[in-house]
Amino acid sequence: MDAIKLKKEELYNVAENINKEDIKELIENLLSQDDKVRYPSFLILKYRSDMNSDIFPYWNDFINMLDSDNSYFRTIGLSLLSINTKWCDNNIIKGIIDKYLSYCDDEKLSTARLCIQGISNILKNIDYDQSICEIIVNKLINLNVKERPSTNLKVLTTDIINILMQIQKEIHFKEIVKYLNNCLNENIIDKKLKQEITELLN
Repeated sequence: MDAIKLKKEELYNVAENINKEDIKELIENLLSQDDKVRYPSFLILKYRSDMNSDIFPYWNDFINMLDSDNSYFRTIGLSLLSINTKWCDNNIIKGIIDKYLSYCDDEKLSTARLCIQGISNILKNIDYDQSICEIIVNKLINLNVKERPSTNLKVLTTDIINILMQIQKEIHFKEIVKYLNNCLNENIIDKKLKQEITELLN
């Protein structure tokens, strides 16, 4: 499979028609140092993961990618884990959720943001399982984003708030209410998000 020559908009169609051998090759491509090989392979697997469970058998490969020194590999692993939670039961997710969440404060901003944003998929796929939500809430409200560069603070805080609001709409957590109220009193987030928080809490 020569994914390199395909345009981005063509990759979704490719994802619909790949077979087991193609998948194996694409998984191997994820570890390529060449972004022109790695990235389109990742996109095909990402699209395929959303439509079919035949990527899920590589779940452990994605977990192993999280230990890489290369942030690109960590990001790929996080993304594919997040999407593939739709194909596994909650006990499997409970087994990796702490490791997944540990990358919410990854040294690389793009990796940390993708990790936090990916929680949205996980929440939907676990049908807002209370015990897993408690773990997620505890991690997010205790992230010390203020230790990061000021340029990172707004986007990370916004990402965290969006996930907490998503949870709060399904399950009430007093810890989320307290966190969101604190955010309203700080000049970190924009007016639009403050308005959304106010509407949620009222």
